[in-house]
Amino acid sequence: MTSHRPPWGRSAIGLGAGWQVMTDDNEILLRYHFGDLPAEEVLALEARLLAEAPLQAQLEELRQCLATHADPCDCIEPKQAGSPCLVERTVQAVLAGPCERATLSPPPETSCSRFGLVETFALGAAALLLVSLGLPALQSARESSRRTSCELGLASVYQSLDLYGREHRSHFPMIGHDENAGLFTVSLAEGGYASRDELRRLTVCPSSELAQQVAQGAASVTIPTRRQLASASPDLIRAMRRLMAGSLAYRIGYYEGGAYVGPDTSMACRSAVLADAPQLDAAGQVVLRSHGACGQNVLFRDGHVEFVEGCWASASEDHLFLNDAGKVAAGLGPRDAVLAPSEATPSGVWFVKFGR
Repeated sequence: MTSHRPPWGRSAIGLGAGWQVMTDDNEILLRYHFGDLPAEEVLALEARLLAEAPLQAQLEELRQCLATHADPCDCIEPKQAGSPCLVERTVQAVLAGPCERATLSPPPETSCSRFGLVETFALGAAALLLVSLGLPALQSARESSRRTSCELGLASVYQSLDLYGREHRSHFPMIGHDENAGLFTVSLAEGGYASRDELRRLTVCPSSELAQQVAQGAASVTIPTRRQLASASPDLIRAMRRLMAGSLAYRIGYYEGGAYVGPDTSMACRSAVLADAPQLDAAGQVVLRSHGACGQNVLFRDGHVEFVEGCWASASEDHLFLNDAGKVAAGLGPRDAVLAPSEATPSGVWFVKFGR
């Protein structure tokens, strides 16, 4: 991305004839995705993203397009026939060489011979070098945008949780001792704190394996009603429990004085409430899958989202996903926070093949 920023309004992408014109929001979102906005404009845009659901959806569509299309031209406005976008023209010009470029406007009485074998290999090597240098940066930028999108999703879900807590005597959605953690989405949807469509979108981290499955049509997040859960077959219930919280893990309760206590808003500001969910392997070990398997975004009680490397909450010795006994189950005290994947329960029972 060039450091010479175009003026606000409508701007053109490309060189020469056939410029492609983008709207204000398209331009801002594209520059935001590639980290080309000044800090003050980033803050202004992120404030808009939190307030405007359509703009969030527009950003997500742009990022998904950039993540799945080999040709970036497919992610902007359709180009006119005979007018390739900037990326196409640049690559074509590099690979064409001086002979082909000269044919665009050949001077009178000038001839040009074809490249020999040595020149062809040299150009090929140069192209491969450029690609090898650019791919890591592109992958890094792509993961950075996915992480940012994930952060925005968690922050949006928190707004619904916070409103729920204000109207339910400072308690977040209760997860019963034998209920699955993902049931919090059902409480939010049935209470009108967020629509099911919003929750389906916000609970899937773009960097998760579930996001890839959803994009391929191999999985879908379903947030049922409590009546549907009560009447569904055991197999259908297991499927819904596994996916009703998308790719997120939600804080379950803890034991105190022999009694099970659900999560409430009186927890410390640095206590974790939501995070990207890990997986359990056959041995019951936590395996990180999102964000390059190096950590996860974590939403804390004070509403801020932080990327935490590994499985330990920052500024504490508390494991994010296991209780003090090393189990995905209710905490063993008020300071023993546990974020459980959608299908896990405070009692420690899982509804998937990995068992307990």
